[in-house]
Amino acid sequence: MGGTESSNQIDIPKYFIEEPNSNPHESSILWNVQHPYTYLKSPDSQITTMIEYYETLFSKHAYREMLGTRQGQEYIWKTYKQVYELALDFGSGIEYLDLCPEEFHDGFSVKFISIYSINREEWNIADIGCTLYKISNVPLYETLPNDHIDYIFMQTNLKTAILSINKLEKILKLRQENKNLGLKNIISIEDPTENQRLECLNLGLNLYSYNEILIIGSENRKNIGKCQPDDLYSISYSSGTTGNPKGIAITHGNMLASLAGASESLKQTSEDIHISYLPAAHVYEKVMSNIFYYCGGKIGFYSGDPQKLREDICVLRPTFLACVPRILNRFCELFRNSVSDEPENRRKVIQMMIDEKIKRLRKYGDPTHKVYDFLYFNKFKRYFGGRIRLGMSGAAPMNGQTLDFIKIFFGCNFLEAYGQTEVAGASTFSYRNDFRSGHIGGPIGCISIKLIDIPEMSYLASQNPPSGEICMKGPSAFPKYFKNPEITAEVYDSDGWLHTGDVAIIREGCLVIIDRKKSFLKLSQGEFVSPERVENIYMQCGFISFVFVYGDSFQNHLVGIVVPDKQQVEKEAKKLGLDKNWEELCRDNQICKFVIEKMLEIGGKLGLNHIEQVKRIYLHPVMITPDSGLLTPTFKMKRRELKDYFAKEIKELYEHEHQHRHTL
Repeated sequence: MGGTESSNQIDIPKYFIEEPNSNPHESSILWNVQHPYTYLKSPDSQITTMIEYYETLFSKHAYREMLGTRQGQEYIWKTYKQVYELALDFGSGIEYLDLCPEEFHDGFSVKFISIYSINREEWNIADIGCTLYKISNVPLYETLPNDHIDYIFMQTNLKTAILSINKLEKILKLRQENKNLGLKNIISIEDPTENQRLECLNLGLNLYSYNEILIIGSENRKNIGKCQPDDLYSISYSSGTTGNPKGIAITHGNMLASLAGASESLKQTSEDIHISYLPAAHVYEKVMSNIFYYCGGKIGFYSGDPQKLREDICVLRPTFLACVPRILNRFCELFRNSVSDEPENRRKVIQMMIDEKIKRLRKYGDPTHKVYDFLYFNKFKRYFGGRIRLGMSGAAPMNGQTLDFIKIFFGCNFLEAYGQTEVAGASTFSYRNDFRSGHIGGPIGCISIKLIDIPEMSYLASQNPPSGEICMKGPSAFPKYFKNPEITAEVYDSDGWLHTGDVAIIREGCLVIIDRKKSFLKLSQGEFVSPERVENIYMQCGFISFVFVYGDSFQNHLVGIVVPDKQQVEKEAKKLGLDKNWEELCRDNQICKFVIEKMLEIGGKLGLNHIEQVKRIYLHPVMITPDSGLLTPTFKMKRRELKDYFAKEIKELYEHEHQHRHTL
């Protein structure tokens, strides 16, 4: 792409075919434009289960590189054939030792196993090996609290868990505290010590190493299992923002349909490389990995340290980057901070180039500029390995202006996807050739969608444009919450439509997420406010790293818990002549005043009205991460936990003047 303007304006692609709907409280039914009035069920009509899926791809790509693990400044790769043999060994070892006996649970004849570890090649090999022998994986998030793990083990009557050795102590403690746990076997990915083996033995547990299972399996190879599309592939427990986690039953047919729709939208090839860093237990990462397997692509694993993710990306040099909004917001902060660190005269030139590139992107759908990229932007591409040609944002809504910023710095498109674990991953995608931001495209081939009225929120399908709650139907939609018919009945209506709780509007031929059905706050004057919308806008402020917006129904204004951006705030403190440590700066009234002014400034620019703007803030000096238990593994806020954790600060913000906050 050159630096001169294209002669054509950006085209608006067609995302769906509309099927008329006689119900006045519902929109028309939206179908994928390539598959109107029918559903895509598999990438190949000859493939009906995930076992057949794996057999096909391993046969097709045997000698291509598949899984890579970082060692120093390079990645060491295993081929598809090597991974297949290891998977067969692992599954055979499990079967030979009868570690996962077949049981009947909630309508499924099933063998359960659980993997509890960071992303690594052993995770994927064990997962594939278990699938080949019809063993259903119940993966655990790294950050799950003990009571959630206990609940999952009890609900599934789990007998065997695969885990990294640093998780052993946690599981042994659970076993000590709950004698009713059915857990009998632990497979440690690393080789355990004799003391660890003895600890397990004293608790009546068998402890095997991953390598021992491989050796046993290689000496006692079993025939691959057989199953049906309706058999259970996995139970994916929700990362949970409230209460006990819900077990989402995903069948072989569900996952195949999801992979068929998503892979058709992404169009990855055998030349593509994916970095695996999003939680392996999350369906988002599971779908990405399986798509790359099928096309013969390569998957490299991050080193396990989130602080070194950018370094891992540089070493691996992926061509594709799957993200969640919080990760992209951090990248955006990095870019903005880099600009602000430049001398003033150079900063003005760079800002002019940014403005011109964004204008060009929005007008012509082109995120590149030959001259400006050479002068400035290419260094950021190299900072992320230099080969990323496509990115994706999923798992939560993404601010369109931020995504535009990301696109011009990476010089490529970042697609937006929408979905739920309940539909085994994605249900909508924007197109690779659609460079507009702030929308989620239309339904993929395995899903149909309609919007239904939410009169209490004034979202009506009869409006122009139509708006309402997203409802979905198709072969990727899950059959039930495991052993939880009451909650299943809450999300499925009598016609088989899955009610998501997400609110969308049909705008310019595509779907735009605008709200959550249950997430709005009602203030004392009767005004409704969407905290997610407010937070997403405030996150465009380069001086904050995290914000939680709260509104008490007995108060007439919002307050905020804010983690400031340390680098930017310390720079401002120097300008103000403040010689204080970080905790002291977060308590300083001048800093509080500065941060809230910057938040209100960006809020005003991006359309927040006075009711939606926070009136008081508390500056928290420690970054909020999933390890705190206040965020899910995909960085979604656990609002109840955040409210409880900061109850004292919230009370003080509402009650009286306090040194930790500022008001305007």
